[in-house]
Amino acid sequence: MADTARPSRLLRSVLVLSLALNLIVVGLVVGASFSGRWDKGPRGFDFGAGPIAAALLPDQRDALRDEMRGSAGPTRLRRADIAADLRPVLDALKSDAFDDTTLEAFFAQMQDRGAALQSAAQEALITVIRDMDAAERAAFAGRLEEALKRPRPRP
Repeated sequence: MADTARPSRLLRSVLVLSLALNLIVVGLVVGASFSGRWDKGPRGFDFGAGPIAAALLPDQRDALRDEMRGSAGPTRLRRADIAADLRPVLDALKSDAFDDTTLEAFFAQMQDRGAALQSAAQEALITVIRDMDAAERAAFAGRLEEALKRPRPRP
């Protein structure tokens, strides 16, 4: 009788992780194509500023967006960049000898990009607030106080 070897637990784990990552990528592509927002980034404009960004008036948010676009830093995480960075991860996942340093490097790179994006957004927000006159800053402070009193919506 032929001896059939069962795949190792590590190989099965790697295959499941690879399938999960592929499904995430497919979900992102399908979701973006159906939403009509292909490569336009997220709909919200928060960048970690939470109630501060929410307290801005629409024209101030426009000024913030314009300031971000004019900055030398990143203005968003681009899907094409993430997809290109995932290629070595996918190759590592498909390899018989899995090396987790590729995955660690990917996560470190994503963390660095996110931190750079948040830093650029915060600098732009500081510029927008600095450009406000005293009355605009007082009104902004009032909206911020009101935003802090409201219960936080649950996802």
